[in-house]
Amino acid sequence: MLGVYDYTVLATYLAMLLGLNGIYAAAYDDRDFRTMQLLDWFVKEQGEEEKNASDLITKMELFGTDAKGLYMLNSELKARVYAAPSLVL
Repeated sequence: MLGVYDYTVLATYLAMLLGLNGIYAAAYDDRDFRTMQLLDWFVKEQGEEEKNASDLITKMELFGTDAKGLYMLNSELKARVYAAPSLVL
């Protein structure tokens, strides 16, 4: 059921987080606290996306091709409510 794409998404999120960590480390070394504060939001958001992708892959692996399980997963995903991110510096 899961394809290469599903794992590529997770790998992309992990690569993005590594990149953000590198930028954050550079800001820390330069004592650039404003940039660190801005990056805190991005690191938090990226971590949430990584968790969401990982959780979804785990659920899809668990359900496999079971129609009832996939229907329940679809219903769960459909019920999610979008919350606009807030960036407060």
